Amino acid sequence: PDNRKKSGYRQTYFIVISDDHSRLMCGLKFYFYEDVLALEDILFIAILKYGIPSKIYVDNGPLYISDQFKLICAELGIKLIHCKKYYAPGRGKVESNVKFVKKDFVSEVSNAGIKTLDELNKNAEAWREVEFNNHLHSETKEKPIVRWSKIKNIRTMTKEELEIIFLFRERRKVDNKTCIVRAFSNKYEAPKEYKGQWINIRYNPFNLSRIYLFDKNKLIALKPYEIKQHVNTKVVKESIVAPKKFEVYKSSVNFLNALQGKASKYSSESLIDIFKSDEYIKPEEIKHKKLYSKKESEK
Repeated sequence: PDNRKKSGYRQTYFIVISDDHSRLMCGLKFYFYEDVLALEDILFIAILKYGIPSKIYVDNGPLYISDQFKLICAELGIKLIHCKKYYAPGRGKVESNVKFVKKDFVSEVSNAGIKTLDELNKNAEAWREVEFNNHLHSETKEKPIVRWSKIKNIRTMTKEELEIIFLFRERRKVDNKTCIVRAFSNKYEAPKEYKGQWINIRYNPFNLSRIYLFDKNKLIALKPYEIKQHVNTKVVKESIVAPKKFEVYKSSVNFLNALQGKASKYSSESLIDIFKSDEYIKPEEIKHKKLYSKKESEK
């Protein structure tokens, strides 16, 4: 339900990330939009919780061929592989998980009286951890979480390092006379040594009042000069903003009620929530390191 729509409802989309070796479902989340921000969010959640994969296998949808997604994978040292067009067997395992989500979870929540997207995702997170990742897999003969726990040499990064990598990116030129950088409808002042140069900037799409120059693995804050636009509306859709609160519900489905008690235990840190809180960067300049060791499993 969404009380900002005349119909009172809004369609949702879910994204699934699975580990090929263990069959672990590393991420499951519902969104109002199937866009790059949603993809970044679920990938951030999965990597923060389970580590960085050596490869990631995706289809050829607009999300997965975006420059933003390609650059994030490259900086994380992830080999991005797109499945062959019209080759259904290549997506078999993922499509099997999608069907499982629809049959086992979506069918349960459809008539459960869920009122908000946040409530839906809390139940989805609990179902993923408690039910899916702890069921005995028919092929591996192991529970996904048990099989995954045996994997060694998993690459990891801190939350702060990942937040820098997942910032959005643009290329802009510094004015040769004034050192002003124009981005969106705003103007920022760059250090004098970058006068006349093309620079890489990174930013939080929820807050354009400050952006960062990324050079030699470090972030440098650009001084705001003139701010007219505060949000990148091409990235941040209106439905990201939470609707008015509905009454707290109690599901009529016993299965969901059992999971609700465990939902908070398994809640994952969300990139979107970090962006909205705007607490992702503390110092004015942050050095950033890359890790490129290999991981045995693949997502």
